[in-house]
Amino acid sequence: MTKATECRNFVIAGHSGSGKSTLCELMLVKGGVIPRAGSIDAGTTVSDFMAEEQERRSSIYSTCLNCTWKGNRFFFVDTPGYGEFIGQYAAAGNRGGVAVSEEKEEGKECRKS
Repeated sequence: MTKATECRNFVIAGHSGSGKSTLCELMLVKGGVIPRAGSIDAGTTVSDFMAEEQERRSSIYSTCLNCTWKGNRFFFVDTPGYGEFIGQYAAAGNRGGVAVSEEKEEGKECRKS
């Protein structure tokens, strides 16, 4: 059983195309949950499993994910980036801290809020 002090809860947030689902895939790989990262273009990501999301190549629903890394248990939510789905982010944002994925001219960046 995991102790409360070893649990981390957070939401991955950012605009559409900023790499939220890709970040989640890499976290699952590092945590040993999946053997390799899926691809948004191929429709093989863990978090975008609905047919509608795979067709659009974009998250529509928030997805709860978890993994263990360095003795800590991470519970995190991959949220949609489009404004039409702000309700998904609002519901997920009430569950923990927020990690923001941003895309800048130099490349992608992640910061904690």
